Parts: sequence; structure tokens; C-alpha cells
Amino acid sequence: MQAGFSYFDKSAPEVAIRSLFDRYDTDKNGKLQDNEMQNLLQKDLGLSDEQAEIYFRLLDKNGDHNISFEEFHDWLRSGEHFEVLNDEEKFHSLLKAFSYFKQFDTDNSDKLDREQFERMMNYFGYSVINMDEAFANMDKCKTGALTFWEFMMQAGFSYFDKSAPEVAIRSLFDRYDTDKKGKLQDNEMQNLLQKDLGLSDEQAEIYFRLLDKNGDNNISFEEFHDWLRSGEHFEVLNDEVKFHSLLKAFSYFKQFDTDNSDKLDREQFERMMNYFGYSAINMDEAFANMDKCKTGALTFWEYDLEKDGKLSKSELTALLEGDLGLTPDESCIYAFMLDQAGEHCISYEQFFNWLRSGERFENINDKSKFEKLCDGVELFKAFDTDESDTLNAEQFEKLISHLGYHNVDMKELFRDLDSHNNGKLSFWEFMKWLNWVPLEKYDIKNQGE
Repeated sequence: MQAGFSYFDKSAPEVAIRSLFDRYDTDKNGKLQDNEMQNLLQKDLGLSDEQAEIYFRLLDKNGDHNISFEEFHDWLRSGEHFEVLNDEEKFHSLLKAFSYFKQFDTDNSDKLDREQFERMMNYFGYSVINMDEAFANMDKCKTGALTFWEFMMQAGFSYFDKSAPEVAIRSLFDRYDTDKKGKLQDNEMQNLLQKDLGLSDEQAEIYFRLLDKNGDNNISFEEFHDWLRSGEHFEVLNDEVKFHSLLKAFSYFKQFDTDNSDKLDREQFERMMNYFGYSAINMDEAFANMDKCKTGALTFWEYDLEKDGKLSKSELTALLEGDLGLTPDESCIYAFMLDQAGEHCISYEQFFNWLRSGERFENINDKSKFEKLCDGVELFKAFDTDESDTLNAEQFEKLISHLGYHNVDMKELFRDLDSHNNGKLSFWEFMKWLNWVPLEKYDIKNQGE
């Protein structure tokens, strides 16, 4: 197989690819039939009989037992490099899927007709679905039968599954890249999100904005590929609370995007910041810091460096200092207060609800409140001996005893204060109990809808 890798190289001459194809096109009909393509895969690209058979089924998308030169050329140029075969776990999954496919392909046509498809779906426990609709959705080539490739697209794996072959991801992208520019424009990507991945119009529009990081209204294949491989699985859409917050954030963004450019320019950005009460900050500096792509597109997701839908403590600190102008001491305290559950990160809804709460750094701007917060952090850290930014039951009991509380039920008090029921107290939970400064505006549970 190693010698065949040169054909996948984008520098491989066109004449070499044509020569390879013509050598195995023994009947000179401009297509490689089943036996011809499998000979090529085995003799020139080093696949075993089993690997060659499965790979031919993946490449033969419409099930006509032929591979055209265009299909062959595009496959080599895709850079796929037999990834699904070289990964033992992926290949094992592929073998299992192929065995199921053959089990229900009782007439050995290398396809599943409507009746065979229904038997297979019943076998897997999907007897309550609308079989006609499911079959029509899976029959991408509209031939009235399902090929192994079509089966793998829907039943064999999710596009987000790491076992999904590279050729499948490239095929999905190319199918919607109707102008063949190597990018999915707004309407193309939204069609893909709706028709193949099942999103509603509203979900597709919002998700496109999240994926279009630089605001150029295009998604490149690299961006598309990396997103599917990330395993993200529409987490923000499947969580009702997150999606509700996302809808509100999107409405705010559109409110200040008065020219419908899907970006905020410097003037629009300043109006938005004034609306949220941040009129005292250096607007030029804040805008420059937030404009990571230098396009004027400002989003929460630009700070989500780990792309996990949350801001880690270091990411949040960078945001608070770099864009909101806090000092290291101030950002440290705010990071403590915003991390209500003591998980060393904050979610999108926590971040968004804090911004819309109208809090406006009142606990920093009020010197007396800030001093109390500093004292609270110092006390908290003194008993946080494992530097976890939380207090366990033993540490909390020592702190309480230090404050002079000896005749209390420590276990009951700890349970009452542990509002997140995770067996530890965050700084926010601790300060809420002390009631030294008002913390209501940090409590996302009490935010209005």
C-alpha cells in the first residue's frame, strides 16, 4: 500500500493518474468495473482482497458497479489516504457494518431494496419509524435501492463519528459545493445542515454564524472537516437552555448589526458596549483585542480557544483583562465569582447572563465591596490547601471553626451551601453564605427569561 500513496499526493502528475486508470480499464469503456477496480486496489495500492472489496463499495456510491475516471481522480486528489483502513478500530467497525449489509442483501445485488431495508431497520429496533420517509432520505442517489455507501452515510456512522471515512466527508461537502469553489456559501451550508444533518431553518442559520468564524459567509473544507472531526455533535443546540441563550445572544447581535453585514463595525460595537453599560472602557483597544480575525466580527466563540463551548479559567482571565480592562487582581476575583460550580470554567449561558444582568463591575467600582471580596478570597484560599479553587467538607469545617462556629451541624450546613450538589463549595457559594456583598446578579438560576 505504501507505494500507492504517491498517487494521493497533490503533486502527482495528471498523466500518471490517467495512466493508472487506463491500465486497469481493460475494456476501454472509460470506467473501472468491480473486478478492474479491485485489481487496481490490490496490485497497485496494496490492499487485501477484503479491504479492496469494502473499499470498492464505498467508492461505488450509486451502486452501478463502475467507477468513472472523474470519481477516481477526485478520490485520489481528496487526500483520503485509506485512513479508514489504516485505523484498526475504524476498519473493524467497517467490517461489522459490511457484514450487516450483506446479511440483508439476500439477492446479492450489492444494494438493499425497500423491503430489505425495512427488515434491517426492524432488526435494529427501528420498527416505529416512517419507513418510506427514512428510505427516501437514505437513498441519496435516488435509484430506489441503497448502496453500501448510502447505508454507511446514515446507518453505519454519524458524520461526527471518528470512524466516518474521509471520502464520506469530502463527498458530503462536494455535494453541496454547487459552484465548485471549494467553499460552502451561506445558502449551501444551510442546505447541508438542514437536509443532511436535520437542523431547522432557525438552527441552521445560527449554526452557520457560529461556524463562520471570520464572517466571510463561507466555510472552507478544512473548517468543515475539523468541525465534524471535533465530535461537537450539536451540543449547544441539543441543550434547550444553551439554545435559548444562544437565540437571545443572536438577537442582540442582529440588533446592532444595522447594515445586515453579519458583522459589527467599530461604531456598531461601541453602541452595543454602551447599551450594556461599558461606556468607560477604551473602545479602540477593546475593539482591536476582540477583532481576532481583523474583520469586525466579534463573537464569544473567539475566546473559546479549546472549542468546547466553555471558557476555562485562563480563557476567562484573558477576556476579562484583555477586553474588559480588569487588572490581574480584579480578574482573579471575577473569575472566582463567575465560576459558580467550582468547575474551573464557565458556560456560554453563564457568561451571557452575566453580561445582560447589568452588574457592570459594581463590586469592583465600589471600593468597600472590592475590599470585602479581597478579604473573602484571602480567607477562602487559606483553607483551600489543595489549591483546587473549592473547599471540600473537611476544609470547610476547619474554616467554619476558624470563624468561631463550633456548635453547628457541619454536615448539614455543608449540604445546604453546596447548591450544585457536587460535594464541594465554590467561592461563589461561600460568599453567598457570608453575604458580604450582593451576588444575586451572578446567579444564572435567578435570571429572567
